[in-house]
Amino acid sequence: MPENTPVPPFLIVALAAWIVSLPVFRALPLPHLVSGKAVRLSDVLFVLVVCALLLAGRVRRRPLQRDVVAGAVAVVLAMAAVAIAGKGPHAAPEVARTAYSMLVLVVLAHVRLSDGERRGLVDVWLLTTLGLAAAALATYVGVVAFGLTPNRLAKGGSDALGASIVRVSGGMHPTTFAIYLTLGVALAVHRGATGAGRLARHATSAIVLLLVACALTFSRAIAGVPIALAVLACRDHAGDWLRRWRHALVATAAVFVLAVAVTTLWPLTPLSPQAERVAGIGVNSTHNAYPLHHLGAVRMFAAHPVAGVGPGAFGAHFCAYTSAAERGRTTPPLRCDVEWDPHSLWLGAAAHGGLILLGGWLALYVVLLRRLTASAGRRSLVAVAVAALVALIVDGAHVDWSHVKFVWAFLGLALGSAGTDQREREAPVGDTAATR
Repeated sequence: MPENTPVPPFLIVALAAWIVSLPVFRALPLPHLVSGKAVRLSDVLFVLVVCALLLAGRVRRRPLQRDVVAGAVAVVLAMAAVAIAGKGPHAAPEVARTAYSMLVLVVLAHVRLSDGERRGLVDVWLLTTLGLAAAALATYVGVVAFGLTPNRLAKGGSDALGASIVRVSGGMHPTTFAIYLTLGVALAVHRGATGAGRLARHATSAIVLLLVACALTFSRAIAGVPIALAVLACRDHAGDWLRRWRHALVATAAVFVLAVAVTTLWPLTPLSPQAERVAGIGVNSTHNAYPLHHLGAVRMFAAHPVAGVGPGAFGAHFCAYTSAAERGRTTPPLRCDVEWDPHSLWLGAAAHGGLILLGGWLALYVVLLRRLTASAGRRSLVAVAVAALVALIVDGAHVDWSHVKFVWAFLGLALGSAGTDQREREAPVGDTAATR
């Protein structure tokens, strides 16, 4: 089937609307459609996307990507297996959330898009990111400089950072917004490298805007930004301006990777520094709760290495695997009547599902990296997805993004373009016939 076969536009319209709704409907004070459940209007739009894809027929569907489907099914089956073993009250919802995320990935991976349509959807995604970042930054300035009340776009207070902190949040948790902005930075770099269109001409300004907004989330997830940029800079076909910064970006990424490793592994060591100041610099002035979450996850995995404690059961078991003294040393002290999260994709998977769930997720990421790297062509959205996925895997040490729908939508769109990129990669340099 020709790549650029003309078809009715309703699928593209539905996709564009859904891409906009993923972050925007979170920023707006809209109610959930099902009381007490995270069912949003964007979920209704996704149903419309699936219906539009089915109505469009074979002309819009790519051939089955068996490895992608197998990887997604492996994750769902692993989650279902540990849910049966654990039988916790949150097991069924966790399986449903995982299945929904994998459905988003698989559906988007099988949508056939022309080059122009794909470029248009990337622009819609990027413009949405820029608009939300600009609104969040303006709100942040209003809160900090003019005394406006913190709101969904700029939240005030943090258990880890103190009550006086204000964080850019864009209608999400600041960490989730930092991940969204990381994808936006990677897309802006990609768009600038294509050298065409108004967005490409203003890519530098867009990148600066997104970087400032990302930094003001004050989230550990900002580590993903230099990692993604370093991966992009090391591509054979990186733009000249990005290539000039290659060594600096790689060095910065290495520092952030080391910082992620240290902050994640620190609580697992017997070291416990108590000094308030080292070489004149204040350290350990507060006791962050995240290390204790990580330590509790490791203890759960050690006690249940095969199937974990069950999906969503971390909070219910947290106090059983931490002492009252440990919980009392955090700021604020951690209570046992709160459903705490492990705050780590990898440690959370180990605690919730043991080796079974870890194996499922690892299998999926290996499949995604293999397919994306094999298809990463010149100036390719796929190459952006490779950089983003590497950054997300590293960020997974201290952020659990496994149920963040826009991540799977992004990866799915990139997988959907893999076939075209493969032809571009194999075509001789300067031969445009493969993309016509």
